[in-house]
Amino acid sequence: MTVTAMLDKLRDLFLKAMYKEPGYDVALVTAWNEAVERVQDVVDGLTDKSIAMALGDELKRYKDAEEAGFLVRLPCKVGDTLYAPTRNIISEFRVSQFDFGGYDAPYLWVEWYLTKGITGNFRMDGIRASEIGKTVFLSREEAEAALKGETEDV
Repeated sequence: MTVTAMLDKLRDLFLKAMYKEPGYDVALVTAWNEAVERVQDVVDGLTDKSIAMALGDELKRYKDAEEAGFLVRLPCKVGDTLYAPTRNIISEFRVSQFDFGGYDAPYLWVEWYLTKGITGNFRMDGIRASEIGKTVFLSREEAEAALKGETEDV
């Protein structure tokens, strides 16, 4: 529903209350109408230029934070499944949370738990995010291709 449609609907309620249709509380609808008028004043004050400027300012804050090293791009999200070629099967791990580690050389740690398969050479509690795409993969197909490449090298 657009802001204009919402405002129109609220004005309708106000008018019904003014004519004392059963089921409408005049005081409540009057308060709503005052709120609608305040929202309408804000909406009327917005222009394409002011919206563009506000969005530009927000984008600049994100860019500045990224350049300063305050933004982190996560390789996946909590709840995603990561696939790892372990021996001759594909093991599955569910991402449970992210953490930071290291002092001299900070890194992003992906915490996980095993949902299918075996841990093989992997730690039970997680991996460094930098390993995703190298030894652990976001899709089963990538993990199968890596497993096939490992078995061909033997």
